Amino acid sequence: MPEWYESAGKDSGVIVSSRVRMSRNLAGHRFPGFLALEEERAVQQKILEAFRRAGEDFVPLALENLKPFERRLLLEKKLISQDFALNSENILILNPQRDFSAMINTSDHLRMARLAPGLELRNLLVWLMELDDKLEENIDFAVDMDLGYLFSGLDNLGTGVGLSILAHLPALVKTGHIDKVLKAMLHADFQVRGFIGDSEDSLGQFFLIEARMLPGLSEWENLEKLEKLAEQINHYERLARQDLLNDPPELEDRIFRAVGLLNSCRLLEYNESVELISSLRLGTVMGILDHRLDVFNSLLILCQPCHIQERLLKKGKRTDEGAANQERAQLFRDFLIKEGSHV
Repeated sequence: MPEWYESAGKDSGVIVSSRVRMSRNLAGHRFPGFLALEEERAVQQKILEAFRRAGEDFVPLALENLKPFERRLLLEKKLISQDFALNSENILILNPQRDFSAMINTSDHLRMARLAPGLELRNLLVWLMELDDKLEENIDFAVDMDLGYLFSGLDNLGTGVGLSILAHLPALVKTGHIDKVLKAMLHADFQVRGFIGDSEDSLGQFFLIEARMLPGLSEWENLEKLEKLAEQINHYERLARQDLLNDPPELEDRIFRAVGLLNSCRLLEYNESVELISSLRLGTVMGILDHRLDVFNSLLILCQPCHIQERLLKKGKRTDEGAANQERAQLFRDFLIKEGSHV
């Protein structure tokens, strides 16, 4: 089946992807971190059985059966967390579409998440809530009538639902308006991180924006807040892109320099490849290049270190840094030839 990132969605020109996560703990058990091995395994079995009865083709996956680089592939696909990947005792649950994952005994007994391209928060939340209802037919979750769902920390207290989007904002960065936008988001109780790490000076002008779970608000109220913000970001980024048209030579120079470099380079490091994807993506949205937006979602995933390592292993090649940079350059040349942007 195609991966979740191999298509485009609503407002994909600005909103690259959406993610909704849902955390739950089982009643009658201590929180993760305080579990003895026997109790930890009992929690695992209860959750696995509940998923088996949920009526979907969910697939359990023991990390001990995966090589370290295979775990990092799941990390690069945004299906597991860094801490979860490091523990070979962990068990993961995936769906056939590979756009959903459930981590067992991480910071909570159960942490589920589903991803989609574009602005799809509402559909993702509906799907997760329906799954949650099915699981509750066979599991008693820890809940308090006043406080809501219970967790070891206070961040998730209440709904246990987290909402985030990945936005591409190159025009706001270029026109100098990004600092004002970021400050407004932080003031409105949204967390903003860079595409790689926590720096606000984000690689490729991609920004991860997450709604803080405010006490007293339902998951739907928090969702509406983030949807409204996404619509505003989409509006202001598109206005800023129109401003870039006031200096067409500079805009076109950035885009065609990226095309020219990718056509000719033989070594390409990861950070530089993300910056070049940003330029190609902007050129496509502005109508300067004739590509499909879904291709850039795929490139953002496929150019990462472990995905490049996987390509090299399939070809029987060495996987050192030099070989990886060479293979990444080849990946982009193949893309340009297929898309008709080669010279």
